[in-house]
Amino acid sequence: QEKESQDIEPSDHLVDEVLRRIKETIDFFPKAYYNFSIVASEYPGSWWYDDAKAKMRKIEKLTPIYMKILESYREEYS
Repeated sequence: QEKESQDIEPSDHLVDEVLRRIKETIDFFPKAYYNFSIVASEYPGSWWYDDAKAKMRKIEKLTPIYMKILESYREEYS
């Protein structure tokens, strides 16, 4: 049997929770980036250096993606 596909609108509470979590994640990025940058700049010989640089690049890549997700979600559910 095939089930009919239905568009189910999420509750306001769920929308608010998702928006809050996305925003919290975005708000955390600058602090995380800063902390990784300390490792990268002050401990270049550390075995954590490459990991810190990789995490900084990841944050640089993810920030605009998460901003776009937040913007899209706001547009969809506002």
